[in-house]
Amino acid sequence: RRLARACGAPVRAEVFDCVLVDGRVCAVRDVTRDDDALIVAALAREDAEDGAWFEDDAAEAFMVTREACVVVPSEYSQRMQRDRVKNPHGEHAEDCWIIADDDAGGS
Repeated sequence: RRLARACGAPVRAEVFDCVLVDGRVCAVRDVTRDDDALIVAALAREDAEDGAWFEDDAAEAFMVTREACVVVPSEYSQRMQRDRVKNPHGEHAEDCWIIADDDAGGS
């Protein structure tokens, strides 16, 4: 993927990539069977200090065409879920993305 970016080749979004859709930062959750569309979930920043983005629990996943997405350089990982009510013993993780150089901008 890095080689494709360095060579100027188009980069196709894959599951767990971050994409921009109409100015919103989203994560790719699935790819349709015909490979023409993506199922994406909106992301939101939990804490501006560490630059981590998490799935926005208030938003539902939606389908979008590949052409409507721009891949954003990011790093996927998982972190312990911080909500002590939902995760009282600290054994649950949640998906997390760090966006390179804050390429996604604002919220």
